[in-house]
Amino acid sequence: MRPTGDDDPLRFYYMPVVGRLYRRRLEMAAAMLGTEPVACAVEVGYGSGILLPELARRSRRLVGVDRHEEAPAVLAMARAEGAHPLLVTGGICALPLATASVDLLVSLSLLEHVRALDEAAAEIARVLRPGGRAVLGYPRVDRLMEMLFPLIGFHGIEQHHVSTPADIERALAARLALDQCRRWPRGPLPLYTVSSWRLVS
Repeated sequence: MRPTGDDDPLRFYYMPVVGRLYRRRLEMAAAMLGTEPVACAVEVGYGSGILLPELARRSRRLVGVDRHEEAPAVLAMARAEGAHPLLVTGGICALPLATASVDLLVSLSLLEHVRALDEAAAEIARVLRPGGRAVLGYPRVDRLMEMLFPLIGFHGIEQHHVSTPADIERALAARLALDQCRRWPRGPLPLYTVSSWRLVS
């Protein structure tokens, strides 16, 4: 695997302490995907493609949506792992997907970058089939994180993380029903949240 750009967090997965958090978010999301394969799964913000092989095992058709231009490299990696996703260009506020066409939508560490959360939530709801689920992950966004990110070599996080978990969950709750929500680590200062939402018909 290789990074898709300067803002690709791939290197963080392999750091001694920070890597635990980055890998933990994948584990938390995987635990919410369900055991039965779905007809169509979509990952929005697939990045370097680290989650695509797992999603391919849980769906009969897999689509990846991202803004970067490294789809050929990511597709080659995915195929080497036995996954054959369709990778398309787009963003979460204007998904290049048909209405009511998706059974499972997954997006990790994307919504905290989005100011237009109502638009993003509306798009998620639009593409999900009735009963379809969205598994979404996002970090805490506050002064604590602004102090922690420079310690791992990421400066200016306040320019990238603009929406808090409360903002994100408020926007989603207007369109979807919350199934479950897990925060890690447990306690008063969780660093990351993964939540599962369902489109109620």
